[in-house]
Amino acid sequence: MGRVYKLMCKNVSNKMENIVTVISQDGRKEIIDPKQIPGLLISFAGTGNIVILHEPFTFANSVFRLNTNAFVEIMGGGVGMYNMEINDDRMGTSRYLIGENFSCNGVKLYGGWQDETIRIGNDCMFGWDITIFASDFHTLFNKETGIPVNNAKDVVIGDHVWVGYGVVVMKSSKVASNSVIGTRAVVAGHFDETNVVLAGNPAAIVKRGINWSRDSHEVYERKRHE
Repeated sequence: MGRVYKLMCKNVSNKMENIVTVISQDGRKEIIDPKQIPGLLISFAGTGNIVILHEPFTFANSVFRLNTNAFVEIMGGGVGMYNMEINDDRMGTSRYLIGENFSCNGVKLYGGWQDETIRIGNDCMFGWDITIFASDFHTLFNKETGIPVNNAKDVVIGDHVWVGYGVVVMKSSKVASNSVIGTRAVVAGHFDETNVVLAGNPAAIVKRGINWSRDSHEVYERKRHE
């Protein structure tokens, strides 16, 4: 099982563990001190947070800021997670689920307001300066009843989705598998059709019947003709 570190964070009313677990490729689980993870800083503002990382993984200049009762699970693989932030700003029971073979050069995930989930599927490739919001941060309410009308909602990104530079994904958005989101698009809705390109603000389908490869054009063409 390996070494075990109990990471105790005090709360005004109770004391609970924040737990960081690394699962090796052969299935062994090790509860570790988060300071041991190169390239990743994990900070806890509250208690009851759980982080599960599946090997292999590579982080650089990445930060997870977790408040209370957040759940983070990242599957293994990928060429690296660079400049990645998870910002769990409040005390909701939020989940951040990232599939296998995920890579990014700069992405910020914002949750924590209620019980929302940000889910990213397998084999996704994210570029620079990407932001995903699961809430509006502030309250919009009916002026007659005072009842809030803008609750936090889940965000779901399917498998094998390429997200370009500067994209913003808003709460309650869904992007189907094998799709591409073009540079600086703002996604604010459900896109259930696979194999499409989304672009614009607000994002809309601009091309259908596509797929994509991590290979450069030259390498892809060479492989295609082999």
